[in-house]
Amino acid sequence: MAALITTPRLMAVGGGALADLPGLMARLGLSRPLIVTDPYIAGCGILDRATALLDGAVTQQAAMIAYIDDFYLMLLLTLAALPLLLLVRPPRGAGVKHVAME
Repeated sequence: MAALITTPRLMAVGGGALADLPGLMARLGLSRPLIVTDPYIAGCGILDRATALLDGAVTQQAAMIAYIDDFYLMLLLTLAALPLLLLVRPPRGAGVKHVAME
């Protein structure tokens, strides 16, 4: 039976490579990573740092989506309130009266 091995399309190696993980995922268009590791990596804290970086990236994206949704809601509320401006008029016959001082 033959084995098929596919190497990664992009590999980051060296100092600061872990900090580039969220940007690398965004570049590849990945949204739900599967992390496969061994007990040593999990025990020495690298896995915790990697998941914290991914968590931060997800939180940042969620905040941006929430801001966009809030501005969209404000737009809809503004458009819904515009017809109410037609109701805000001075009453008829209540023009400005001029009074002369002697």
